[in-house]
Amino acid sequence: MSILNQINGHDDLKGLHADQRVALCADIREAIVNVVKTNGGHLSSNLGVVELTVALYTVFDPIRDVIIWDVGHQTYAHKLLTGRQSAFNTLRKKDGLSGFPKTRESEADGFVAGHASNSVSAALGLARARDLKKEEHRIVAVIGDGALTGGMAYEALNDAGQSESDLLVILNDNAMSISDNVGGVNNMLSRMRTRPGYLRFKTRVKKTLQHVPMVGRSIMRFAAAVRDKIKFFVLPRRFFEEIGFTYIGPMDGHDTEGLIEVFSDAAKFKGPLFLHLITKKGKGMQNAELDPIKFHSVSVVSGTKAVSNSAVVGNVLIDIAAEDSRVVAITAAMKTGTGLQDFARLYPDRFFDVGIAEQHAVTLAAGMAAGGLRPYAAIYATFLQRAYDQILQDVCLPCLPMCFCVDRAGLVGEDGETHHGLFDIAMFSAMPNMRVYAPSTQKDLAELIAYARELSMPCAIRYPRGSLPQTAEPAELSTGAELCVVAVGRMAQLGRKLQAYFKAHGESVALINEMQIKPLPEGMADKLAQFKWVVTLEEGMEESGFGASISRRMSEKGNTRVLTVGVPEWFVPHAKVEEQFVMLGWTETGLYERIYKWREGMNNG
Repeated sequence: MSILNQINGHDDLKGLHADQRVALCADIREAIVNVVKTNGGHLSSNLGVVELTVALYTVFDPIRDVIIWDVGHQTYAHKLLTGRQSAFNTLRKKDGLSGFPKTRESEADGFVAGHASNSVSAALGLARARDLKKEEHRIVAVIGDGALTGGMAYEALNDAGQSESDLLVILNDNAMSISDNVGGVNNMLSRMRTRPGYLRFKTRVKKTLQHVPMVGRSIMRFAAAVRDKIKFFVLPRRFFEEIGFTYIGPMDGHDTEGLIEVFSDAAKFKGPLFLHLITKKGKGMQNAELDPIKFHSVSVVSGTKAVSNSAVVGNVLIDIAAEDSRVVAITAAMKTGTGLQDFARLYPDRFFDVGIAEQHAVTLAAGMAAGGLRPYAAIYATFLQRAYDQILQDVCLPCLPMCFCVDRAGLVGEDGETHHGLFDIAMFSAMPNMRVYAPSTQKDLAELIAYARELSMPCAIRYPRGSLPQTAEPAELSTGAELCVVAVGRMAQLGRKLQAYFKAHGESVALINEMQIKPLPEGMADKLAQFKWVVTLEEGMEESGFGASISRRMSEKGNTRVLTVGVPEWFVPHAKVEEQFVMLGWTETGLYERIYKWREGMNNG
């Protein structure tokens, strides 16, 4: 019987001895690999924190204490050790375990975590709440070195360092974000990782002096003072200590027994403490260790894999960069995810990965546009919303010519609530000088990316995860119809099915596949005014998107009634995308019934 099968919760870790903990770590890795092979999910990041998690929960109580994981895709071992082992095979499935921390799922999940760099802020807030309530539990934030490239992390560290609150920040340093880490912070951490001489010297001195009778501890205090003077010559400048943290590290993040000892001391420590651990992303699985980027997130693919929309964007950018030296590409730690790896290889001096720093990415692009370049910022929709102010103030207000390649727009499936790209239409629609497009085919996507270079204003081109059809037949306008369906982006496929379903039930329905969301195309209102009923389909929020714009415009025209179909005010839970469509009633049968009842209600009203 495996050790993992004997662990029903974190309390069961207390009585294990060292050999059992080694076996437990192997069991956890095997369980993670087996489930991810079947369900998909984040693999290499989770394999890298197994020993860290076992040691952490041997010392801390995740129900009494609060453990916050940043960014959240390193919590599979956490779930296995906090009472969810029997349900682990449901990971990322509809009605199963989430792939991220979820406070509604377990008391052990201290905070919702899907976007990076927020853990220290949340942990400090919880620590201050604890202090004001005179409670005594511990607060721990586990932040990756990739998340340390985000500005919010430094805002929080700056505040926490002067807070005097008891707070443990653990840096899980594996030299990786989703892609390779970049920037000055990464360079600083790299220097700290590769200066083992200081650590070996400190360890030898400590062990020797502790065994000197009577005077050992006094000399240790003296040595500590000397150490504080010499460490600035041995290691890079200690940023963390200068802002108020006590810094320990770097340490081996896979030494379970050593971690237990350090965590035990940290649990008694007063004030803000920063513990720097070195881990190996993909630890224990050779392929994942050799290629942690490829195995960061694993998808379950059946059949022939089509060319992704991200790859289409990357290929077009390569083509236009070859003929226009002004074209540059920017991403925020998502070089591979956004399809820019080949662009980066071919045009290294025109490719800029800024790390997990979307705000900086946007204003960097604005500066480049102001300097006469043509920037393309390829960022996932869910992450781009973190840069709302920069888009509005730094791009739209001066009306700078740049293009947002809004990847993963719409529903994203198993990653769930924190990762859906459902709010960008509403976000962009409120911004003057912004054009917004949603192609329904890869041909249109490619043409729009190339077209954006010629615009004299900012634009956003949104496209879903996976692959749009390469081409599509022109939409059938169907003269004489009373009902017109206007679909944008991927919803055009559903629009065709709905049109066919109506036809099979004896009613002719017009269909418009529209890819320009903002501003509404010239003449659109007049075209729709000929219909009694208009239904809009969009993969965005129902109350403030494309359909809402159509509805406002048509209210000025008189008799045409508009039904907007989108996502209601609801965070859509994780499931396969097709299952999420069913949840929302986005099927030809579901929409047929909804439209029938809507028209019937309007006629009776």
